[in-house]
This record gives sequence, structure tokens and C-alpha cells, in this order.
Amino acid sequence: LQLVNDARRRMNYSPVASLSADRSALKYTTLLNDVIQVVSDFGDWPSQFLEVTATAAACATQVELNASAPIKRIHEIHTGTQVTPMVVRTIEEMRLFQRGSAVGIPRHFALVDTSGINPRVRIHPRRTTTAMGFNAAVYTMPLLYASADASKIPPWSKTLLVQGLMAQVYADEAGGEESPQSQRSQGIFVTMLREEWNRSNVDLGTDVFVYPERR
Repeated sequence: LQLVNDARRRMNYSPVASLSADRSALKYTTLLNDVIQVVSDFGDWPSQFLEVTATAAACATQVELNASAPIKRIHEIHTGTQVTPMVVRTIEEMRLFQRGSAVGIPRHFALVDTSGINPRVRIHPRRTTTAMGFNAAVYTMPLLYASADASKIPPWSKTLLVQGLMAQVYADEAGGEESPQSQRSQGIFVTMLREEWNRSNVDLGTDVFVYPERR
């Protein structure tokens, strides 16, 4: 709601108490979702990193990964007894592997389909008589916001998202055509996006800074 109201103030509109207060607030929410999708697609953000666990039952050849959110990319998967990650394979390679009867500790996986929003991976070799735990490092997709999500906060800076929203608003008001305002606003947004990406993914050293409150 704060993001939408910030953009409304810049466009000389009064702030609203909810995202469904009027047609403009609903439109701004839709445009904000477009901005969030662009930011997410820019790369793998640390704020979207998640580790999930799964279990392969005895004789199972597939494992479902449940992150309680749509998974954008699977970085790696390893079993509880192996240090090195499993090797990712194509579906065609996995079909060749599974024509045999090998059993043991799974060392290969391939993404085969989804169950709702949860990806399912096929594993090889298959388990025998005991279950096995897996740990997967994944990057999730961000939440897309509806009118009922006014109090929720996206995982990126306010200034970046408001700037992206303003670029969308200017383009929308120009009928989808580029205007001097939309071009300038879009250029600033792209620069800010690269800077935030750099701070989040490149400027991460090994120093830990602590700023205690002064008394």
C-alpha cells in the first residue's frame, strides 16, 4: 500500500486506505506486479534463496520439492549422506538410466513435471527398502500482490520498486507508447536495478558489521 500511495502522490493523486479503493489503486497494483516480475527475472536474488527438504520413500523414483512458494530455479540437490551435490541430467538421459535396475544412493536427478507449483524431480539410482532425505537449494519466485495484500512488503527496496512503478505509470498514461517521461523514468529504474543487484550479489564481503544503539 505504501508503494502505491507513494506513486499516487507523485502523480498528484490522494493516498488511499486500501488497494481496492478505486480503479487507479487497482491499476497501480497490477503495474507494481509487472515491476516485481521484471526485478525477479533480472537474476537470482539472495532474498529469494531457500533451502527445502524432501523425502524419497522406499523404491521411489521421484521426489517432490515443496517450498510453499513457486520455485524459479533449482540450484543444487544433495542427499543426507553425500557431500557433493547430485548431477543434473536431461529427461532423455534419465530415461536411459532408469531402463536398468540399479538401486542405491541417488546421484542423478532431472526435472520432469510439477504438482501444482511444486517441481518433481526424477532420481537415479532408485531407493531400495529404506527412505532417504534430500536437501535442495532453490530460488523462489516473488509473491504477486492482490488488493488483500496491502500490508505485505516486497523483498526489494522501496525506492527501486516505486521508480519502476512510475515508469510503468508514465508508459500506461502515454497509451503504451514511449514518452520522454517514461524513457527517463525507465532509464533511472534500470540504473537503480543494476545498483541494487550489485549491492546484493557482488558487494557481499566476509566482514560483518554491527551497529549497536547509542545509549
